[in-house]
Amino acid sequence: MVHVIWEAVLLRRIMLLSCMAVSVLLSLCLVASADVSSITWTQTYGGTRNDAPESVIQTSDGGYALAGHTLSFGARGYNFWLLKTDAYGNIEWSKTYGGSREDYACSVVQTSDGGYALGGHTRSFGAGECDFMLIKTDSQGNMKWQNTYGGPDLDAAHQMIATSDGGYALAGYTGTNGANSLDGWFVKTDEFGKMEWNQTYKWEEFDRIYSLVETSDGGYALAGETNSFGAGFTDFWLIRTDASGNMLWNKTYGGKGWDIAYSLLETPDGGYAIAGDTNSFNEGKYDVWLIKTDANGNIEWDQTYERAPPQEFSNFIRPCSLVRTLDGGYAIAAKTRTSGTSNFDFWLIKTDAQGNMEWNQTYGDGKTEQPNSLVATSDGGYVMAGYTLTKLEAEKIDMDFLVIKTFGSTEAKQYDIYEYDYTFGYFTYTFVVHSNSTIEDFSFDLHQKQISFNVTGPNQTTGFCKIAIPKELLDGDFPIYLNGEPMTEGRDYTKTFNGTHTIIQITYSHSTHLITITGTHTIPELSTWTAPTFLLAATLVSVIYKKKRTT
Repeated sequence: MVHVIWEAVLLRRIMLLSCMAVSVLLSLCLVASADVSSITWTQTYGGTRNDAPESVIQTSDGGYALAGHTLSFGARGYNFWLLKTDAYGNIEWSKTYGGSREDYACSVVQTSDGGYALGGHTRSFGAGECDFMLIKTDSQGNMKWQNTYGGPDLDAAHQMIATSDGGYALAGYTGTNGANSLDGWFVKTDEFGKMEWNQTYKWEEFDRIYSLVETSDGGYALAGETNSFGAGFTDFWLIRTDASGNMLWNKTYGGKGWDIAYSLLETPDGGYAIAGDTNSFNEGKYDVWLIKTDANGNIEWDQTYERAPPQEFSNFIRPCSLVRTLDGGYAIAAKTRTSGTSNFDFWLIKTDAQGNMEWNQTYGDGKTEQPNSLVATSDGGYVMAGYTLTKLEAEKIDMDFLVIKTFGSTEAKQYDIYEYDYTFGYFTYTFVVHSNSTIEDFSFDLHQKQISFNVTGPNQTTGFCKIAIPKELLDGDFPIYLNGEPMTEGRDYTKTFNGTHTIIQITYSHSTHLITITGTHTIPELSTWTAPTFLLAATLVSVIYKKKRTT
């Protein structure tokens, strides 16, 4: 009798002590809809100096090609830089082109032979201070030919397209026709880069073309900015030409401030959609402005999208990129200032067919980041290419290519929300995991300071999991391993902190994988001598309870 009473008292005491022990339980599993604004993967490319992309396209094999400029690689000055990646942004090859001065690529297209064409401008070659330049490569980026176009002064291309006759068209501006003005300049070549004709759109002041499309009737439409005429300091400028570049009509749009068109599309109804920046309509603050016109350039509707907080910029180029989406709406990539800082983030806006905003999302990690190009991908997602800037010592900067891929609508299927409770004394902390994979065997090892779980999903699909880790429970640098192999931050996962939780989003090709996440410290109250005591107590309770059950 005394033995039984003593055992019951001991059991009660140990069970009270064991309230401090580990308790990880699956408590909730819900189903929600995934979001096409969620990041699938991010990649950065570059060296120790300044490298920035201006154009991204999806290639016929499902990968991507990026064109821009590099100071880290190639000859002494800035060079054209062409990168080819797979569908996950892993570099397959890269090439540089240029001389010892400054050469900037503005556009890349994939050609019918599987190669590439790059357009831009050069100070290393040509007839003048700066000339248009066109380069043709094979499928591996090896140069086949290059040509320059221009006069004795400044000629800068801002967009190049492949035309339906197998040739190319480049548009930008020229200063050759007058020292005190810039004029829109349009060059058409054959398939070998030989100039067929060129057109100058000349007025009195500064007029630049930033975007170009071939129209369904074989003519062209061009968009940019003008301060030669219009309502304000500079206005959106839309030019319509025939097949030889002869102007049919032109229109301006804007208020009393700065209105600059950067991106142009022909719409299925024969009209046009134009996107850019305006500070004419929001007390001097810069908004993104989207205009839809009919086939004659008359406005059908327009929408502005206010940055939050409202922002003032100096009047330098703030590129934005416009694409039509699979549902008939539009997507715009622009930059927006990070709240409370002088830095900028990528900003992706999705609208319906009338320009009404459906959602918007910012992407950034506290640095200055600016998107320069946007493509709607075949899976219904988006790829944005731009730069990320790091300030170094002595006022130096390092600029790298930054590419962000969002989930496509075909990938953004149902996902599960898993909640795992961890009880420590009187407190309960919760790990929350969002995933389109099946999560199994979730565990948190107090001594190893490690989270581990298995993910499983159908082959040849992209898997993701986003885990929120309470700061009070586990903190640190969080190296992450997939099947024991280290994953790469920025490529395989992203990590942010919202003040209470570390948010880690991991992507992978679906199969069955073991994921482990390791911290550097746990709850401060768990000293080196108390933790083993708690675990011993939990073990004793378990053993005694089993003995009582078996007897």
